[in-house]
Amino acid sequence: ARVFIDGEAVGRGSEMVLNGLTTGQALKMKIEAPGYETYLESHTLTPGERLNLPIRLIRPIKEETPEEVKRRAEREAKREAARKAKAEGKAKAPVEKPVGKGRITVQMKGGWGEVYIDGRRIDTTPLYNHSLPAGRHKVVIHNGVTGAKKSRTVTVIAGENKRVSF
Repeated sequence: ARVFIDGEAVGRGSEMVLNGLTTGQALKMKIEAPGYETYLESHTLTPGERLNLPIRLIRPIKEETPEEVKRRAEREAKREAARKAKAEGKAKAPVEKPVGKGRITVQMKGGWGEVYIDGRRIDTTPLYNHSLPAGRHKVVIHNGVTGAKKSRTVTVIAGENKRVSF
């Protein structure tokens, strides 16, 4: 990203420290990056003030061409037809529930998190060979420090160990 103060280029990058800025008057800041909307903002600094500005650049919304609209409509029609076919198939045949137990191992790269399976807190990562009934289960990793959550739906097969990495 290119950074401008009062129309003058003052640097490039995602993190900058600028010294010697004028205090007591509005500074017009502009940030430009290819593929993003230009960011404009004005700040008035007081002497000795240190300003930290977490800025998130926004990608502009691209208008679809008529050909893209047609392709998207075709994809949506195919998905809808597949959903209807699947729903009709489910209504006709009773679904058999899996029998038996399997195991699940949950690991998280570059950190740790609390493991929730089907909404119930189990333990923290790494979680090894946790016994579960065979079938589909929702696994959620929650990092209590950052608040980040990731989830996956997995199928556990009786007698097997399902490995899940986040």
